[in-house]
Amino acid sequence: MKYVLYKFPYDIGQAMDRDTVLLEKLPSLVKPELIAVEYGNDIYEVTNDLIHDVTEDLAEMEKYKKGYQFTATVPKEPEILPAITDKFFLYEMFGIVMPVYGKENILIAFGVTVREE
Repeated sequence: MKYVLYKFPYDIGQAMDRDTVLLEKLPSLVKPELIAVEYGNDIYEVTNDLIHDVTEDLAEMEKYKKGYQFTATVPKEPEILPAITDKFFLYEMFGIVMPVYGKENILIAFGVTVREE
């Protein structure tokens, strides 16, 4: 299987309440950017690679070059992505940008599609 990773172009954390997406703050139907492609038999086989792809992508972003650490969530069933895009994703992930001296983490949304090779 081919797992294709996409990044959404804004900080979704600013548009989220604890449990609810505030749709009025989100751009309607944003287009994600292709980040990486991983190959494996199932999502569990590529999870570590996807996490690495997310953190590496965030670390390469110019605005996060200094004073930040990075991590990512494991792929899970989409909850947020259906509200912000009409593209179908089988899994969603979040890149977490942690400012060393800041108060709040920054959440960047990622989506994963699955295709036959």
